[in-house]
This record gives sequence, structure tokens and C-alpha cells, in this order.
Amino acid sequence: LSQKLAAEADQFGDLRFVAAREAIPNVGKASEKSAAWWLSAPRRSSAEFFCKTDDDSLIHNAHLAASLRAAAAAAGGGDGPLVMLSYIRWRGWLPHYDFQACGGGWGGPLDAIRQMEDPANHCARAEGPFPQGTGTLTCMSRALALLTARDERFGEWLAVARARNDYGAPCQTAAACAAHPPATHMWHHEDAGVSYNVWRSLARGIAASTGDGSP
Repeated sequence: LSQKLAAEADQFGDLRFVAAREAIPNVGKASEKSAAWWLSAPRRSSAEFFCKTDDDSLIHNAHLAASLRAAAAAAGGGDGPLVMLSYIRWRGWLPHYDFQACGGGWGGPLDAIRQMEDPANHCARAEGPFPQGTGTLTCMSRALALLTARDERFGEWLAVARARNDYGAPCQTAAACAAHPPATHMWHHEDAGVSYNVWRSLARGIAASTGDGSP
């Protein structure tokens, strides 16, 4: 199968391979692959949008293309609209390589803030809330995808995640993975982690352009 896929990629240029594992030892089995793709795809293609979907999602290509054109127009068009299109939820995230979502859900940003401020959730250090793209479908405009891919700290994030996956204890449920000590915590919230990196890359880009420093 690998040889056939490589042959198709050579002939048609419709496949891209990344240097990342898929079957990693925690419930976020595709987190390494997903991050590696977002870090590399915008650098290797001149596409106007980049989209990631799960293998059990059915995408209507014509409807998606129309939605992306409408989103770009609503964002003002131009050379670099900053657009994320997804079934959005709102999340908080523990920084400093804790690799842990904290607070948030489908109730919108105010609901996420209430969860993050609830002492029972232990989210006092969490950053956010930020809009999280979900696995069903997440698309980013070229400008936003490139901003994220060029962020050195996203690359460092993936390097640390790979090391944690090499040496961390295997865990097959989100609750079991979350119970690991912060120093050995593996990244198992795939989509939340990617969206956290998008959000902080955008925040740093805005801060740099306005001269307010790097958040």
C-alpha cells in the first residue's frame, strides 16, 4: 500500500507525506501527524485554504468551496484574510507543555470562561478561551495557516510532544491520560492543541505588528 501511495503522489501530486507517527500511545493517536501536517502543508502549496477532516467525515466539496469563498469575502478579502472555518467550540488550555485542555465546550466563550473560573476544574493557569476547530472539519486561510506554520514555538511544541510520546506511559482514555503528572503529560487533545497554537500564533503576530511585544 505504501508503494502504491508513493507512486500516486509522484504521478499526480495529490498526496503529501509528513515525518510524523500516527499510532502513538495515547488516546490522541493522530496529534503528531496533525501538527506535522499543519506545520508543513502551507509551506508546500499555494492553496488559498487548507482543510483537515477526520476519516469518518463526509465532505460536500462544492458546498465547502462556496462556504470558504463566502468566509473569505466576509473577512474582507485582500491578500491575506485570517479565516478559520469549523464547527467551533471554545476552550481553555494549560500552558508550558502541560498539553492539557482545561475548561470549555459547546456553550460559547462565556460558558468556557465560567468553566475556567470554577475552582473545581483547576483551570486557574489556563489561557483563553479561544475558538477551537473540531476534527469533523477545520479549514484555515492561507494567511492564517502560514502564520501558524512559521511560528517556531509550534515546532518546539511538536518536538516536546514527540519526546513525551516516546517516554510517557500509554493511556487509552482521556481521563487516564489527564491523570498523568504534568512533567510526563502527553498531548491527547489533538484539535484543541492545534487551535491553541493557531490562537497564540495569531496573538503574537498582532502584538508584533502593533509594537506591543510578544504575548
